[in-house]
Amino acid sequence: MIALFSLAAIDPLRWRDAVDSAASSEADAARTKMTLERQSQTIDMRLAHKNALIDDLLAGHRTLADVATEFVRLERLPPSYFGVLKTKYPAASDEESAANSVFEFVNLHRLTPQEEARALVRLRLEFQKTYGHPPRPTWKDHDVH
Repeated sequence: MIALFSLAAIDPLRWRDAVDSAASSEADAARTKMTLERQSQTIDMRLAHKNALIDDLLAGHRTLADVATEFVRLERLPPSYFGVLKTKYPAASDEESAANSVFEFVNLHRLTPQEEARALVRLRLEFQKTYGHPPRPTWKDHDVH
């Protein structure tokens, strides 16, 4: 009898609103999940493309300026993280900010110490020639052993 009374006490219009609200929340959650999955795929593709650019750079097939220009283009694609790039690597131009970030990518590549030293000397000279000053120090430049 109590259960019957409880059911009878529920306003049918409010119950329908609650069901509709729950369905709407589920649809919103599904849309949000799809959006996040697409953004994640875009970020994964962006990182893969950046790593391929770094491979080409290290092989001598691209210049630092070319890779920096492509990094700028990639960072402006949605979801854009260009503001983060500019904050982490403040510089006179977008390309200079991106060129500084290239050094971080190079530091993360698996290179022998000799390969890394040769690459960094070349890239630092390219940076100096292009932007008129040395690149910003990276985390690895500050690494204390």
